[in-house]
Amino acid sequence: KDDPIIGEEGRVLTLELPELSVVSTYVPNSGMDLQRLEYRVGREAEKCWDRSLAEYVRGLRDSTGKPVVLLGDMNCGHQVQDIWNMYERPDFPEGLAQKPVAEQYVGLSALKKFAGLTPRERESFPKMLEEADLVDTFRALHPDATGVFSYFSQKVVQNRPMNRGLRLDYVLASSSLCSNVGAAAKPGGAEAPLPRLRDSFVLDEDDLVADHAAIGCHILLPRPAAAEAPAEAPAEAPVEAPAEAS
Repeated sequence: KDDPIIGEEGRVLTLELPELSVVSTYVPNSGMDLQRLEYRVGREAEKCWDRSLAEYVRGLRDSTGKPVVLLGDMNCGHQVQDIWNMYERPDFPEGLAQKPVAEQYVGLSALKKFAGLTPRERESFPKMLEEADLVDTFRALHPDATGVFSYFSQKVVQNRPMNRGLRLDYVLASSSLCSNVGAAAKPGGAEAPLPRLRDSFVLDEDDLVADHAAIGCHILLPRPAAAEAPAEAPAEAPVEAPAEAS
């Protein structure tokens, strides 16, 4: 409310389904000179995108009583595995990932001024996830995956053939959809209730949409009571969306 970037730039589209809400977003880029950085991550400021987005997702979940899937171009390379430049560091990935974000730029100080890769944005991203009760579904399902990127700058033609990219596009989901994933998985292999996340992916080997690859997820939904068939598997709802250009 009273935020022209949110109100006039058309950066959020919400689809309400019977079982869940799907929110597609194109997060504002901080800009070449980082003129929007404070707006992106300054939680003490009057207007802050990360804070407002978390509040919106949490409010949507609470008001509908349904989990939320948030997907799109988040314009942030969160972890060291999401930034190709980090792969050249001798302690990549485990040692580098264990360091505070500000200390991960040794030998890569120029990255601190790149929109989407600044320490403030990378530190704000997990805060937004926590505030909105969201999970990075791809990383939760594939914690050790490396070399998987969704964005390849077109300034250098060889970036994609050499797999020099960034993972800026994400499928984020309410934690209740991810209770079968990683540390949240039920002991003994018991299945989590539906709806629940089945898979999350980056189509990085398919044709690019502009300079981005498409992302998506598969979510298992309960069958409507009238169509329920005891011998059949749950319905699967693919949620796929090409990301916008940065």
